[in-house]
Amino acid sequence: MPHDDASTPGARPAARDAYPGRRQIETLTEKDLAQTDAWWFPGPDGHLSGPDDQTVLPLDTSAATGDGAVEFPAGRFLLRAVFTLADGSPVTGHLTYAPDDGGGLREREPTLCTPHGQIPLWHGVLVPADDDVAAWLSWLGRPRGAVFPLTWRAAIHPPADDLGGAAAGFVVYVDGAVRALP
Repeated sequence: MPHDDASTPGARPAARDAYPGRRQIETLTEKDLAQTDAWWFPGPDGHLSGPDDQTVLPLDTSAATGDGAVEFPAGRFLLRAVFTLADGSPVTGHLTYAPDDGGGLREREPTLCTPHGQIPLWHGVLVPADDDVAAWLSWLGRPRGAVFPLTWRAAIHPPADDLGGAAAGFVVYVDGAVRALP
């Protein structure tokens, strides 16, 4: 079956990606986060082939100080974070950040990355199914008591804020309040 690549005589060369390095958030892996501490949300560009609201582009973080402090311009960013589980185990993940956000779980959307996939801690008004929670805990290879409460800290952060946080469980917004699931 014919295909378009440069090795096929008469084929068109592959088009250069106008957004090199772009990823969809849900496809980011531990390896992606280990290679790049900060990603930028460019937002939809109005083209079918361009970024959407789940697209991130890698950023050069060489301007950060030794402890990860850097000035952020206006915009929205996805930052690598190290999560420390209740048993002391570190897990790589990410959180979102905008200089003008409120700093809550809703804005930061802390998410663990495992070889099996991503594990979101913030769920908004959608309470995760018991089967999903069981699967996420199995991806971590630990019972709930060894996972929660957990803490996190972003690798890159503004000078006046270390972008750390904590969660006592998977978090939802129910009856007008933010609550950790039991």
